[in-house]
Formats: sequence, structure tokens, C-alpha cells
Amino acid sequence: LFRDLALFRDLALFRDLALFRDLALFRDLALFRDLALFRDLAIFARRRRRHSLLSCDEAAFRRGAS
Repeated sequence: LFRDLALFRDLALFRDLALFRDLALFRDLALFRDLALFRDLAIFARRRRRHSLLSCDEAAFRRGAS
């Protein structure tokens, strides 16, 4: 009986460790996904800003040309 209880306790411990490892992995994956999303948003915002700056320059050029 004690050996069986010890076995069950060990199995429960391994299951819990595996669960925590999986949760940590999922948390890390979620973090990387969020970082990638933020990086993509930052790149997109920078491109839009650059595009709007080009548009301002183009508008100024057109005003100067007319």
C-alpha cells in the first residue's frame, strides 16, 4: 500500500511538473507572440509615419511647383 501511494504521489508530482512546464511553455509562447505583435505594430506605425512624412513632402513640393 505504501509503495502504491508513493508511486501515485510520484506520478502526481511528475504530472504537476509536466503541467507547470507546459504552462511555462505556453506563457513563453504567448509572450513571444505578443512581442512579435508589438514589433509588427511598431514597424507598421513607423512605415505609416514615414509614408505620411513622404506625403507631406510631396504636398509641399506640389505647392511649391504650382
